[in-house]
Parts: sequence; C-alpha cells; structure tokens
Amino acid sequence: AFSVVLATSLIGVLPISDWRIPGFLLVAIGLLGVLYSWRVWSRMVQGGIAKSIDLEDRVWYTMVPAAAYLILAASGITLDTPVASAALAVGVCLLLLAGIRNAWDMTTWIVLRREQ
Repeated sequence: AFSVVLATSLIGVLPISDWRIPGFLLVAIGLLGVLYSWRVWSRMVQGGIAKSIDLEDRVWYTMVPAAAYLILAASGITLDTPVASAALAVGVCLLLLAGIRNAWDMTTWIVLRREQ
C-alpha cells in the first residue's frame, strides 16, 4: 500500500501536460492492485487462514485495498474531470489507512506471539 501511495504521488507530479499518460498509469496501478488483492484473498482461502482470522482483518487486508485500487483505476479513467482528483485523494487515503492499520496489526501480532 505504501509503495502504491508513493507511485501515485510521483505520477501526480509528472511534468506532463497531457492527462492520458498519468491516467493510463493510474488505471494500470489500480488494476494490478485489484489483481494483487485477489491473490492475497485466494492465498488466505487456500491456506485455510481466511476462516481463522477476524472479519476485520479480512476486510482491511483484502477488501479495503481492493476498493482503493478500484477508486484509483476509476480516477485514472476520469482524470480530466473535477471528480477525479477527489476520487484519487480518497483512494490514496484508503491505502494509507490500510497500510498503517495492517502494519500495526502485524506488529502487535508478532509481539503478542513472541510473548507466548
């Protein structure tokens, strides 16, 4: 999530006057992110851990990032409209929240497992 936020920020500061190239890059990042989220979910199901983890973790590890990636792709498609910048901001903020939350969740899980 953090690397996508960085890549999206770099796309936002490209010195290009044509919106098609940044739009294409955002669509590509968004679609790749959706595919990655699907892969994470399928690995969770195949590994049997999807049933053992809380709904909250399933939502934050797969569904929230997938929604954010879809929003990024949609903003790339509509990049020349006023709504696109708001959608882009929402997508990036969702990825930041998911990244921070998931990093905190993993850290506390590791610390708690170590103490047992």
